[in-house]
This record gives sequence, C-alpha cells and structure tokens, in this order.
Amino acid sequence: MYAYDIKLKILKEYLVDLPLKFGAMHFYNNKLYIIGGYTYNDYSKMPSDKTYSISIEEFENTIPNRIKTLSPESDLVKTN
Repeated sequence: MYAYDIKLKILKEYLVDLPLKFGAMHFYNNKLYIIGGYTYNDYSKMPSDKTYSISIEEFENTIPNRIKTLSPESDLVKTN
C-alpha cells in the first residue's frame, strides 16, 4: 500500500499482510476497504468472498516500510 502526501511530496510504502491478490480497493468514511480478489496456494487460485477494512488512522501508527521524497516539479510555464 502506498500513501502520497501532496503537500510534502513524500511517498510512503506500507506492508499489508493479506492472503489476497487483485482485490479492489475503495475508500469510504476514513477506511480503506479491500474486496474480492483471489487467494493463492502452490496448486490453485480461488476467488475470495472476503472484505477487509483498514482504518486510515492505522497508517499513522504504523512505521512505513520505505519512504521516498520526490523532487519538486520544475516550472514548465513562465510567469510574467
């Protein structure tokens, strides 16, 4: 999961350990919902009927796996 702070131009990567791939993500009422997708094992993949919710506050209390500060955009348009 990646979170981008548009004011500080900081990209943070968080590890979310779910037994799921290709789930759809939705944001509602300060929660991130992950719906559907597939569960995998060594021999098969099965559609998932599970729904997971993660409060956005959890990311404030979690140490990011990686942080990257992006360079500010260059001015492409001259101002007079």
